[in-house]
Amino acid sequence: MTRRGLALTVSAVLVALLVGCASPETAMQIKLLAPAGSYPAQSLVQVLTAAPDKNYVKIASLSMTGAPGAPAVQIIDALQKKAGDLGANALIVQQHAQAASSQLQFNPVGGQYQTQPGLVVIRIDALAIRLQDKSADSGAPILPR
Repeated sequence: MTRRGLALTVSAVLVALLVGCASPETAMQIKLLAPAGSYPAQSLVQVLTAAPDKNYVKIASLSMTGAPGAPAVQIIDALQKKAGDLGANALIVQQHAQAASSQLQFNPVGGQYQTQPGLVVIRIDALAIRLQDKSADSGAPILPR
């Protein structure tokens, strides 16, 4: 193998490794609604689909869009961790799904182009909140009822 051939092979392997390590998620958008550090971090963050009947304080508005085909659970998990870091003990989520367009992709085995069906892209908007009651203020976990 020539030097040029070896350099091309090494370059191709490096590109493949870098593409394989790409994150399946896009960046999270965060808008703080309470001063940073107002509440201690929480390890347990409930996921709600509607505003609770209890009193609560809004801590932050969060939004994240996953990569095409990424499961909603993966996105919600990242939002839960960030909400807990901000001091929230609950997260009100809204899920939005949009179909991505199909893609034309080259198949090196057959030497032909193939149409790959479009995957679903999920965006989750969430409101990080702190429930106001005795168990939330004492730092004890709030169990779902």
